[in-house]
Amino acid sequence: LLHPDHWGQGLAQEAMQAVIAHLAQTRPDLTHLIAEVDPRNLASLRLLARLGFVETGRASRTMQWRDEWCDSVYLRRDL
Repeated sequence: LLHPDHWGQGLAQEAMQAVIAHLAQTRPDLTHLIAEVDPRNLASLRLLARLGFVETGRASRTMQWRDEWCDSVYLRRDL
């Protein structure tokens, strides 16, 4: 989660690329990564797609943020 003042600066992409590279080098036992995203968060879905994640499923009312229930999109990326 990033404060809106920092959206659109490429920080999430840079961080995710570093995490993926680190895990690929240091955790040969890991075969894949999974992600869960609110389907309304189109920027995060686009970022994950650019990083090679593919959608594997969806579910309703999986997360509660304050007083609101949110849905989830599940994604996977092989390492």
